[in-house]
Amino acid sequence: MLANSIMERRPLAEDGAHHDTVQDPVNAAYALAFVQPGSCKERGNITIEALTLDGSGHNTLISSSPHNAIFHNAQNITIRSVSVQTTSNTAIKSGVSANDLIIENVTVRDSGSGSFDTTSVAGARIINCVVKAGESRAINIGSDCIVKGCIIDGLRD
Repeated sequence: MLANSIMERRPLAEDGAHHDTVQDPVNAAYALAFVQPGSCKERGNITIEALTLDGSGHNTLISSSPHNAIFHNAQNITIRSVSVQTTSNTAIKSGVSANDLIIENVTVRDSGSGSFDTTSVAGARIINCVVKAGESRAINIGSDCIVKGCIIDGLRD
């Protein structure tokens, strides 16, 4: 299933179904949505509890403009091994009901007004991420958050 998803360049949900957009497997997933290498020009909107959005690393790009590339408003979310980009908003933004967030091995290629905004999240963990943009607000965090092993490249005022 995973090999077919990669060869067909189509996102995959945990149930084994292939989808045409990033949002489709997020909506269909029980616990895991896999996004294949390539560019997805859409917004990922996560409202399902206990979901992992997993990509193939730097070669998986989720790009949305003017919206956040990924917006989540749910508990126990993991966003892992993707690149994100938006030209006029925060790349990954958390809603008011979002707690226990893990952002791991994520690359922000560009963002309009910040890379990660987890100010409404208690207990967010941002681990081994790379921010490749000149943003004055690279990472905004809430209470009890951990930022570990991250690289911020080209920060400007």
